[in-house]
Amino acid sequence: MCPHCYKIFETAEKNNLEIICPFCGEELEVTSKPIASLPPNAPEIVSKWRAFALELRWYSNKKWEKGYSSIVDYNLLRWIENTIEKTRNLSKKLKVFFEEIPNFGETNRLKRADIKSALDIYAPHQLVSFAVYSEIVKDLVRDNDEYELFAVAASEASKCCNLLAKWYPPLGECTPAGGVKALWVPEYTAITNPLASSGLKPLARGTLASALRAQIRASHYLERIGGTSKVSTTVILGDALDVPFPRKIDLIGLDPPYGKFGSYASLSIPHYYILKAFSNLAIFNSYNLKTIEAKELSSRKKDFQNKWKVIIEKIARSTHQNSRVVLMFTSTTVELWKNILEPFKICNFIPVAVYWVLGEGPSNLTASKVKGINLVVFKKTNTDEMNELIHIVQEEVIREAKRVFKLNEDLEREVNSKLLTALKQVFDIVSTY
Repeated sequence: MCPHCYKIFETAEKNNLEIICPFCGEELEVTSKPIASLPPNAPEIVSKWRAFALELRWYSNKKWEKGYSSIVDYNLLRWIENTIEKTRNLSKKLKVFFEEIPNFGETNRLKRADIKSALDIYAPHQLVSFAVYSEIVKDLVRDNDEYELFAVAASEASKCCNLLAKWYPPLGECTPAGGVKALWVPEYTAITNPLASSGLKPLARGTLASALRAQIRASHYLERIGGTSKVSTTVILGDALDVPFPRKIDLIGLDPPYGKFGSYASLSIPHYYILKAFSNLAIFNSYNLKTIEAKELSSRKKDFQNKWKVIIEKIARSTHQNSRVVLMFTSTTVELWKNILEPFKICNFIPVAVYWVLGEGPSNLTASKVKGINLVVFKKTNTDEMNELIHIVQEEVIREAKRVFKLNEDLEREVNSKLLTALKQVFDIVSTY
């Protein structure tokens, strides 16, 4: 993005960092941390998002300062400043937000930016919205399962309703906080409200307000017609190693951690603190982030293979021959792929299909150079049925993806070959198509 005319354009890769904007002709520096001043005549509405006010942070006299600026309304600016203290007071009942963030993983970069507690992860008005929501839910729900469902909805909204989320112009929406961990400080962030509606909502992520309204409308409709809902849900939260699985499962999605990051606990900080706001749920109060990190199932840990096998065994006991298990994974080594696949063979699962899909964003600053992941579909059967063909969809999808997305075809094919090699070695595959 040009900091002078604010136009977005793609450039060829160059060794020097100075380029010329093709729109306004100004010279600019290519950097992941640009500085751009908002012009005084900037419009209120730009491409489906609205800039009402700015929270400014600057480093002065060895400490971080905060201030607010509004390009729309002086009264709005005064309201923001005057209500910050009130929002803090309303949020005080959520004591967990006043705790200091523990030292581990990615949290060090947050503390360097003076983010020391959960209060610093959310804008004041975001935080009070979550606090109010957690109170409203107590009066809405009928049982513990519904309470858990609303808690998970809040956790999902927190992806883009915190100061670690970034505005991503090509998508016209916020990039979730965990997706930009290498730039994990509140610079160039977009502050959206979880209870907002209409054009102010966090785009493409759904909002708490709309979810609440939908539930209320559905409930009122059933009351009006005198019917009963045939939809039932059960939310099971906890470690896959410990929680009981349903007796019969038709479809299972598995998304184990992959890539160079050995721990994801710190990246879940926005979710963690919002879930903690739902104090009625004992499961959310029984863990702290250190405990979660220790329990993570990382392929780098010595006991990974045994724990992974236990999970697949539990899945095998809950599935039948018409069930399907979808594994979402990628690896640049045959050995890791074999470690992932071998428990499936032991538990009498065979692969029936492989699909290549995009798994990373276009940026090379924070994302892997390998843009795809493979979805491996398994069914439960006897291992002597492995003379079946495996349906593989990779090449044509990669070609189509390259038309609209910058990726390295040769690298994607090389990574895909690691999976195919591992499949042949583990399952004695005869042929594929």
